Amino acid sequence: MKIWYWHKENDTEPRGPISQDELIELAKNGDLKRDHKVWKEGFDDWINADSVSDIFSIPPPINTKKIKSPSIENSSNSKTVTNITPQSEKGETNVSNNSAKEKSNYELKGVGGWLTFFCVALTIIGPLVGIGQLNTSWEEISPAFDIYPILESAMWLETLSIVGIMIYGFFVGIMIWGGNENGKLIAEKYLKIRLSTFIIVEFIILLMVSGDSFLRSIMIEEILIAIFAELTFFGVWFSYFKKSKRVANTYAT
Repeated sequence: MKIWYWHKENDTEPRGPISQDELIELAKNGDLKRDHKVWKEGFDDWINADSVSDIFSIPPPINTKKIKSPSIENSSNSKTVTNITPQSEKGETNVSNNSAKEKSNYELKGVGGWLTFFCVALTIIGPLVGIGQLNTSWEEISPAFDIYPILESAMWLETLSIVGIMIYGFFVGIMIWGGNENGKLIAEKYLKIRLSTFIIVEFIILLMVSGDSFLRSIMIEEILIAIFAELTFFGVWFSYFKKSKRVANTYAT
């Protein structure tokens, strides 16, 4: 995938886009130096080429420069000199720290951390919890079917919608876990469809029981609690996919 740009010290325009394999080839030929700058979408700024792993197969040379104390010819006029740090070395230290930070952000990539937890939630935790909740709901509500027949139809509608979302979420989790390059878009689409489907189904159920004021008053409270929980789930994970450094680095285009 051609996502990298690079430039030499005196370049006025960036070169690229090129793939990482092409960057490695430039490094082997000597066209790309360790202090040349590289960039791809998701980076805040240009970084040194040697901050990107695997581009240079040979490690950089060890800095053997030492700071020598000035010679003192007249001991009677000598003074103790301490904490001498050349300005240029301070600048090199700051650049090194910035490069290390940028390299750390770059290495935060791939399915791991909270992204893995999202996949586990969709493929394992979600189905187990969802099936358990459905089973409990049927056991608690089924005795009232004789008194409120409409409740059975409402339960079937809710059950089918939840099972459908669980199956959809399972395949979304598998695709992201498997390294699908469109994982971010797939997850965001899933979250939007899940939320809109849930709200629509709950609204239909509310309309179904609207003929009975007692039943409607009970269902409104239950539905509002369920919608709040679903909105919280959507808000947390949608924000994660928008702001996460790992997501940005993994699905950079």
